[in-house]
Amino acid sequence: LESAGSMPDAAAREFLTGVAKNERNLSVRLLAVHTLAMRTDVDPTMLEEIMKTLANTMGPAPGLRGARGRE
Repeated sequence: LESAGSMPDAAAREFLTGVAKNERNLSVRLLAVHTLAMRTDVDPTMLEEIMKTLANTMGPAPGLRGARGRE
């Protein structure tokens, strides 16, 4: 993914976008999003939409559900 990120081709950008939107492995999706964010030819609105989708996919962080602070 990082190699594709360094390629200036539109095809590389489209490949990374597809991975960011559709990959089942969350770590791979996050890497694709990070790589897209480093590119100058990515539409910020599209990247924001992908990140919103990721946030919905990830859910709350482990340990935060019902967590209480020390009293």
